[in-house]
Amino acid sequence: MTKMRAFHELATVFPLLSGNEAKALAEDIFAHGLREPITLLDGKILDGRNRYLACVHAGIEPRFTDYTGDNAAAFVISLNLKRRHLDESQRAMVAAKLANLPRGSNQHAPIGATSDAAAAALLNVGERSVERAKTVQREAVPEIVKAVEKGEASVSAAAQFAKQPKKEQAKQVREAVTPADAVKAHRKALLTKSGKPKKAVDAGSVVTVRQEPPESTDIALIGKVKNFAKFCDANPPASVAVDMLAGEVSEVCDSIAVIRDWLGRFQRQVEATHITTKAAEGPRGPDIVPPAKHEPVAAASDLRSDLDIPQYLDRRGKAPAVASKPGMEGSAG
Repeated sequence: MTKMRAFHELATVFPLLSGNEAKALAEDIFAHGLREPITLLDGKILDGRNRYLACVHAGIEPRFTDYTGDNAAAFVISLNLKRRHLDESQRAMVAAKLANLPRGSNQHAPIGATSDAAAAALLNVGERSVERAKTVQREAVPEIVKAVEKGEASVSAAAQFAKQPKKEQAKQVREAVTPADAVKAHRKALLTKSGKPKKAVDAGSVVTVRQEPPESTDIALIGKVKNFAKFCDANPPASVAVDMLAGEVSEVCDSIAVIRDWLGRFQRQVEATHITTKAAEGPRGPDIVPPAKHEPVAAASDLRSDLDIPQYLDRRGKAPAVASKPGMEGSAG
């Protein structure tokens, strides 16, 4: 075999096989020969890097064919997506690499440099996922980049992890069993940072785990509700769901149940506390929405002992428990 062939820039957007996968491919080519020729563009390997390296290791002379199409990027992506079963995060990493290629790398395409939007469309991912992947590739330590490329960590969690200084990232990676475990631990720490440690609550025969509220009364709780609404408005459910890892599904489903239950009770109590009171004071203004058809509710003045709402959210009167830290701690148990 003559000197080693160079790889085309477009070929490098997909990671090479490694370990047992690369070994198995070399053994298969040694046993059965090279079934599919390697595609060249401008003398460089456009498609078939793994087959080429397997031929080198197996001592098999590779066969080549020249690319004659007009969109080399689409050609490479189409073939690789058929061969590989990549998740959303892995495809986002490929799209980010494609978008980062300099102008001229894809001269056989209708455009020069590939935009984020075009790369996202080619890989069937959202532009937001591409932005996160770029953050990971630019800011994360190599172990985290590889974890996302292998499908072991989600690109969204890795992008959060990459916001830390690289020394801190490296420290957490060393202390974890795997890089993916370091990402999961950091994500869990972010989720629990704003409140007290989780506390087990015995609800009859079922024990649930709930997040304790922060002790500080300076936090605008209603602002948190508004911020959650902004998050929902800015993040389509599909873009959030695709970044989840399989091991997170059960925990997320539990969180959805808690959110749904809390919002239902919160809505009923807001209607009972504020809308009923305003109706008693006079005609409703244009900003007052009639209560939804829930079960009958009593007047606001009769509800203090019956409301199923934590004391730190009870903002209807000047009850000392609302403004008092000891009162909040007592309600949390």
